Amino acid sequence: HTLDPQREQLLAMSGDMAGGSNNVFNALDNADLKLDEIVDEDGNTVPLTKAFYSKYLRSQNREVRKSAFEKFMDAYSGNINTFAANIDSKVKAHCFYSRARNHESTLDAALHNTAIPADVFHSLIDTVNKNLPIIHRYANLKKKILNLDDFAEHDLYVPLFPKGEFTFSYKEACDVMCESLAPLGQEYVDVARAGLDGRWIDVHENEGKRGGAYSSGAYGTDPYILLNWSDMLRDTFTLAHEMGHSMHSYLAAKNQPYVYSNYPIFTAEVASTFNEALLMEHLLKTDDRHKKLYLLDVYLDQINSTVFRQTMFAEFEYEIHRRGEQGLTLTAESLDELYLEILRKYWGPDVEFDKVRSSRTWCRIPHFYYNYYVYQYSTAFAGAAALVEKVLSGDKKEREQYLGFMRSGASVYPVETMKTAGVDMASAEPVEAVFSLFEKLMDQVEQLLENDS
Repeated sequence: HTLDPQREQLLAMSGDMAGGSNNVFNALDNADLKLDEIVDEDGNTVPLTKAFYSKYLRSQNREVRKSAFEKFMDAYSGNINTFAANIDSKVKAHCFYSRARNHESTLDAALHNTAIPADVFHSLIDTVNKNLPIIHRYANLKKKILNLDDFAEHDLYVPLFPKGEFTFSYKEACDVMCESLAPLGQEYVDVARAGLDGRWIDVHENEGKRGGAYSSGAYGTDPYILLNWSDMLRDTFTLAHEMGHSMHSYLAAKNQPYVYSNYPIFTAEVASTFNEALLMEHLLKTDDRHKKLYLLDVYLDQINSTVFRQTMFAEFEYEIHRRGEQGLTLTAESLDELYLEILRKYWGPDVEFDKVRSSRTWCRIPHFYYNYYVYQYSTAFAGAAALVEKVLSGDKKEREQYLGFMRSGASVYPVETMKTAGVDMASAEPVEAVFSLFEKLMDQVEQLLENDS
């Protein structure tokens, strides 16, 4: 797949041109998109922004959710043909590079650098499709708890048990996180605690500070974490997530030479998601019924958004690339039709979708320009869930296997790295285990609700 110097030079020179669709998307999505105003829960007219869109979708006021969804998607509909032409251009670029480097498909080309077998991708899609009735059961459960006759897309993300919501201060979150990490051994906890006390973390929001949360650093330095703490429960999970990345970096750098000290995204998200899962298992030990219901809902939502939704995106991405490989042009109409078909298949008969607005979510997903990226969120969660179960139910051997995975960095290709920890990502087993966990969590919700009646 490596060409002669002249053709390699030509491909290198084409990079800026092929990346134009990414630039167009960023300009459209971040600069030119004009969002309307909505009326919030208090009757105030407020601007609809991308930052606050998810907040409004979680509102207990259904009219606020509906208005936010409709006006948000209407803004994208105003540029629908431009978005379609742009994503068609990106898929054509992926097809060009795949053929130029003699790969059998765009999928094979995207997986080549990290030696991930296509079986990993296809096993994920096939296993999720096989278990779609479990997702349909989840939709039905949400519909019943919300007591809605017509359950729409804008109702999918509202919290089911808001009375149980609770938060931690930053100091409390640090203590709770360290308690949850105990199954990984005292040495791991001591390093994490030393990072907390040793100023690895820039905690609070500040003027000019970048948004979001990140773990970074350089070989030979401590890892560093950027947070924007807002005293919400999700901040505690974010802390655990980023500490997972930082501990991964710390252990890999301590045990590998520079060239192998980094790690690909396929394994990076395993370490971070593993810490989140440990934290969730720790918090679920509470005897407070309201808190437990709230946490179970959060956990179900995490699995839905990280595994099922990202697999749905991956299936859509695979299909548009397959059409590109066949020489077909991706039009707004064909993309709408395909996305709505997959959306209905995944959520089942209990969710009503707006034929126009729901079909156009593909417009606003930046990851569709990343070249088979999103499936790794799903595989990482499945891998992390399998490893958490091993560590919590096993002995020192399982713990050492996991820590060996953390220390390995990029010294072994990612699928083989996961095998050394005891998980085969090319099999259906890890994803099947996620569905088993998902069903168990729904059973717990239903049991708690039955005890009330």
